[in-house]
Amino acid sequence: MSDVSLADLRIIFPFTFKNFDKITTMTRYTSKQKEVLCFEEIDIVTEELRRAVQNTMRSGTSTQICHTYRLTDNSRSFFGLPRRKEDKVKLFTRTKEEYDFFIDDVMFHFFDTGVGYLVFEIQPKNVSFDKLAQFNYFISEVKSSENIIKFEEKKDKDTVEKKEVLLLDLVKNLTKNIEEATDFDNSKGFHYSENRPMIYAHYFVDKDAESIENIAKNLALNYKDTYKVNRENIKSYAPFENSKWYFSSNVAVNITSKTDDEKTNEFMTTNFINKISTIYYLLFVLAVNQKYSMQKYLDELSITDRINTDYEGLEKQLDYLNEQKDICLVFKYKNMFSQPSSVTQINKYYECLIDVMGIDKLEKYLDSKIELMIKIIDGILTKKNQLDSLKKEKKQIMRNTLLIFLTSVLTFASLYDTALKFIENINVKVGIVANIIIFFILLVCCLIIPSIFNIDKNVSRIKEINKLLAKSSKMSGEEKWKD
Repeated sequence: MSDVSLADLRIIFPFTFKNFDKITTMTRYTSKQKEVLCFEEIDIVTEELRRAVQNTMRSGTSTQICHTYRLTDNSRSFFGLPRRKEDKVKLFTRTKEEYDFFIDDVMFHFFDTGVGYLVFEIQPKNVSFDKLAQFNYFISEVKSSENIIKFEEKKDKDTVEKKEVLLLDLVKNLTKNIEEATDFDNSKGFHYSENRPMIYAHYFVDKDAESIENIAKNLALNYKDTYKVNRENIKSYAPFENSKWYFSSNVAVNITSKTDDEKTNEFMTTNFINKISTIYYLLFVLAVNQKYSMQKYLDELSITDRINTDYEGLEKQLDYLNEQKDICLVFKYKNMFSQPSSVTQINKYYECLIDVMGIDKLEKYLDSKIELMIKIIDGILTKKNQLDSLKKEKKQIMRNTLLIFLTSVLTFASLYDTALKFIENINVKVGIVANIIIFFILLVCCLIIPSIFNIDKNVSRIKEINKLLAKSSKMSGEEKWKD
């Protein structure tokens, strides 16, 4: 007899997407040629949560941020899953171990941030408690092609077909109609080699507290038992004496143990298990979405890490950053909240999720990165405007210098001609010497002195501008930003 009475394991695959409309209308034909939907939209019905929080996951509400779709029962085999929920499945690991389980359900969560989650609801069967960490580890290690799922499918009365499939292949089959769907491994498609799927689980066990603690630390990190995990590194919260949550940045697992009180056992296997699959699960999904949506925004912001050198490019980057800033503000307004319930243990659980996933730190980092990039680019634009003004001033000074010189020449010529005519009109004869003296007096007063004064003044300003331009070029380090 297994020491695990109830087991509910959910493997959650985060991904980004552009559009999921095809999922909502995708159909297939049954053996009787009846057209049926492959997915149906559902609501996660919850109690004991504030209405505003409930409505984020409820269809038809003005504050809805997520659409949830469940794979219909008659479409399971169409995507390569066992035809019925009660069809037993075997996991053969790369270490030659075997585990039995059932795939109860498959769901999608599509958030309006462009982040989605594919969820496999799995029920381990006859897996002892001390083997759960092994099972969780290998079934979520989808990057390995040696962890194989096998099951039998009855084709007709006398024919049974043996099937083998990788969980990652099931993921790809289910997501192939979602536009531009890709995981968070920074590469196209689905790999989950860097960012593994997340784990949400509940187990009702017949074990002593010390045994639970020893296994729970590996369950909380989704490590197999060969990892010697330090128990002190695991965050935990015990709302009840016989029920405890264990957390890491990718896992939330509840382990509830049997007691000598049958009423307590009954509550834990009925009312409480229902809350685990609705209230606590919904909050987990909301917290996970906060984490991955902000990660998506940070990934998108990485395009601004290389600063443009041209003015138009900088203005576009600044516009993009301001747009992202507005998007993030709307995201936080719609997706982030505190005290989701009036029930203390629910709020404590949510606080643990926010803490262990580093939501507050991610939020601060996202805000600071946007503000810093805006400040940097705005500063560069201001500097470029100043430099452009200096360059325009330099050109204007050079034009003015030439203009002043030409004006002085024309003024000198005009005054010299006027002076000679004036002397001629008063019947005074001017000899060559006097003529030369007049010429040089006017040359010095009307051309040389003004020109020297203005040219010297302009040359000094040009030198000053050149120094400012050279200094600004060194300070801005423009070469660093060039492609």
